[in-house]
Amino acid sequence: MLISYKFQKFFFGVVCKELKKLPPMKIRFMGEWSMINFRQVKSSSIYQILKQLNRKYPLDENKNKLSTKYMTSVQMTEHVQWIERMVSFNGHTFDYVSEEWDRLIASCRE
Repeated sequence: MLISYKFQKFFFGVVCKELKKLPPMKIRFMGEWSMINFRQVKSSSIYQILKQLNRKYPLDENKNKLSTKYMTSVQMTEHVQWIERMVSFNGHTFDYVSEEWDRLIASCRE
């Protein structure tokens, strides 16, 4: 099943916007460590950078990186999880992840 419009809206409207709030991050790309400051990257370019950085990003039959509109829900979830791990390796957490953990912890206390 291809991803829904709402999932795509979540990715571009929440995940990419949250990246712009974070300080520069250290990222390993092609065996080398680099610093990237998403605050200085145009919002429209963040997705393209993430697509290139993720070595496990899904490919089409011609070995080109897939557009989000052709990804399955599982593929998109894996990509979002990869981004969340990259952020956590740099000592940060997205607001929506923190809010979800707070909600889960509160529900366990009830």
